[in-house]
Amino acid sequence: RQIRFARHNGKTVPDMHHVVPPLSGRLPSSAHLAGQGLAVMRRDSARVYAALDYGESGGGHGHPDRLNLWLVVGESRILEDVGTGSYVDPTLHWYRSTLAHNAPLVDGRSQWRTAGELLAYDERDGVGLVSAAATIAPGVRVERTVVVMPTYVVDEVRWSADRIVTFDLPWHVDADFADGGRWRSASLGGGRGVEDGYDFLSISEYAVGLGASVLAATVGTLLVRAWTSVDVPHEWWRCVAPGPPGEGRRRFLILRARERAGCVRSVWSWGGDLADCTFDDDRLVITLGDDQRHEHMRARGAWCVSRFAGAARSTIDLAFALGKSDQERRRGPVADVDDDPAADVDDDSLASASDGDARPSTRIPVMQVLPSALGTLVNDDAPRGASEDPTAREGGSTARGGGSVARFQLGAEHYRRSEERWIDAGAPEATVAVAATPDTVAVEIAVRKSEPTFAPRREVNELDNEDSDINSDGVQLHLGAAHGGGRYYTWLLVPEVGSSRVRVTPRGAFGPAASVTATWRLTTDGYLLRALIPRSTLGEGGATDFTLDVIVNQISPDRERRRGQLVLSGGFNEWTYLRGDRQDPSRALSFLVDDV
Repeated sequence: RQIRFARHNGKTVPDMHHVVPPLSGRLPSSAHLAGQGLAVMRRDSARVYAALDYGESGGGHGHPDRLNLWLVVGESRILEDVGTGSYVDPTLHWYRSTLAHNAPLVDGRSQWRTAGELLAYDERDGVGLVSAAATIAPGVRVERTVVVMPTYVVDEVRWSADRIVTFDLPWHVDADFADGGRWRSASLGGGRGVEDGYDFLSISEYAVGLGASVLAATVGTLLVRAWTSVDVPHEWWRCVAPGPPGEGRRRFLILRARERAGCVRSVWSWGGDLADCTFDDDRLVITLGDDQRHEHMRARGAWCVSRFAGAARSTIDLAFALGKSDQERRRGPVADVDDDPAADVDDDSLASASDGDARPSTRIPVMQVLPSALGTLVNDDAPRGASEDPTAREGGSTARGGGSVARFQLGAEHYRRSEERWIDAGAPEATVAVAATPDTVAVEIAVRKSEPTFAPRREVNELDNEDSDINSDGVQLHLGAAHGGGRYYTWLLVPEVGSSRVRVTPRGAFGPAASVTATWRLTTDGYLLRALIPRSTLGEGGATDFTLDVIVNQISPDRERRRGQLVLSGGFNEWTYLRGDRQDPSRALSFLVDDV
């Protein structure tokens, strides 16, 4: 090719507008990016782009949008992921919400941080299928199956929960009922979390859902129609919220149902050749012009597509079998448990656990009396060198009244950094101790650090859209019910100088309102913080099992932002960037309280 040159500031330089030639050659085709958890189907010489995003959430930078559906035809963006706007504008919180995506959520809360699981991917003779599943909240599993044909897409969303939940499925398209259904003004209730998204909604209205509905919309130059069927009572909502960055606000749809389980099926058509759809319990019949029809049926490990043209018939069976999850679970550190025989951890089971297996629980015999003096659980006066050997036990500390304490030594293998390595950041260390009484879970964190720096309360964070308390020495607690139960909580804890009080800020909640009581004090080589959580937080009557992750935020007097974190579930070779106060719940350690 020829490279043209132009004069710039008296110099002859390449004219970069002519350096890169126009795209030519082979058209993009369908692709499954297993490492990213993104399946893309293309049709009509790549004019049609349909994709299901199911994989890793991308750490702190990623959005809680597992099972997000995209559908773009030419220049018409029917269903799209609009990305993120300015990082210093409040609308950043909207773009970070599940509600801003074409992805499911429950109980008005954005999805918790999780990775999806591929169930099936197959494509043959112009017919493609991708199916994936994700646990989007404690005890709530959702499966989404997308079948892409030349001029339409079949979308099936199924959910099941261990309780009755409010299930929301947004579709970011400005559509109305094809038969002119009636809308009534109302306020759509939802979570009040800063990144749940509902506070950004306006001009909301609803309509009672029927078993099947037909939607119509004009998107760009296309007339789009969607046939829908829902097998449980439901409502349709139309709301206005921020659109793509720089394009103002726009209207979109939300389907809402309140059930323990249900199924939403829809067919999205843009080619004008689809005349009708009928939904049976196990079959979908699509009528096209020219005496043609398609029948879709899911049965016996396959998705069957039969195409009829007059008397002729052809059938494609797309593979539909459970696939191995792409997500490899990371095992956290092994707890050091006091010498109570009833509290022994089976080291063989810990050593033999493999990736993908359920992580064994650390067993904690229940205490009858919780010691009142800080330091009893973690023994903060132990010599500094005790933490250098990750298998060493903290000596001289047993709980009064019986029971045992699970202790974890946090050091280089648990450090998640910004710029500086663990050793260059002063080699921070901490001991985390976990114990339980009949009514309480106690978590103590002894942080070994020469200059603790605790930020004062700030109403506004001028640096970014995160809570200002992440840029302080302090602790993040991530607590959940280990076997579902619909409960998972995140708190930020920052000691307040001049008192024993700890500023506790709830940052994420799945389940009823919950509280933490916390106190702190300085120690000879750092500080110690104790948090007490009612066991009723984990379930009615007090759960015996729970998950926990503890993150110790680190800052120095010369910095505005945190320097790094010590992460109970492990942080080696990870970075703090854009994580805020978020953490993947699947990484949390499991605990079992032995009440016997």
